[in-house]
Amino acid sequence: MNLGADDYITKPFSLREVVARVSVLLRSHSHEDNHLALCCGDLVLDAATNRVTIRGKLMNLRGVEYRLLEFLMTHTGRTFNRTQLLSRVWGGDTEVDERTVDVNVQRLRKILSERGYEAYIQTVRGFGYRFAPPTHTE
Repeated sequence: MNLGADDYITKPFSLREVVARVSVLLRSHSHEDNHLALCCGDLVLDAATNRVTIRGKLMNLRGVEYRLLEFLMTHTGRTFNRTQLLSRVWGGDTEVDERTVDVNVQRLRKILSERGYEAYIQTVRGFGYRFAPPTHTE
């Protein structure tokens, strides 16, 4: 039984606002159910089971490495600085140093390098990190 609340409306409220908010909640929950797996080539992050596989082989990730990869994969191509990653992956009230992001990115790259996927986590010099398939220039 879920006793939590996803939204709150103060009185007085309009029926139109209630209908709009319920519609948004229904769309967001159906959207979550339809996108339980994130894929990039043979790299698959299955949110339903919290497992990451590459070419069918299970990758052994710690919780923070999994959350970091999940966040970056859900925002493919977008660059995030250390502060943004700390806030969104570790949580805003955490007393963690910004260099923790660098350490965990390196750990994640090392794990992904076992199957040749380390280049998918890119460093944007002077700003931060992003997840994107490497571009092959010839």
